[in-house]
Amino acid sequence: MKPGQVFKQMWLFKNSGGFSWPQNVTLVQTEGDEFMQEAEVTESSVGPEQEKELSATFKAPQEPGNYISYFQLCIGEAIFGP
Repeated sequence: MKPGQVFKQMWLFKNSGGFSWPQNVTLVQTEGDEFMQEAEVTESSVGPEQEKELSATFKAPQEPGNYISYFQLCIGEAIFGP
């Protein structure tokens, strides 16, 4: 990655719980180096055992090095999932 390069990361999540996730689930950073620009928000609910792909846009740091960030799913202010 080049310094300052904007890139998109995608993840595939599975709702392994017994209840549907409502719409407006998104990713939030919980720890680490901050370089996320924007995260996708679900537009529909995700039922039990269904999968949903979510993406986020990042901007690479200007300085070379090792960077680590941690994310979790979020509905409003409620963070959930491992």
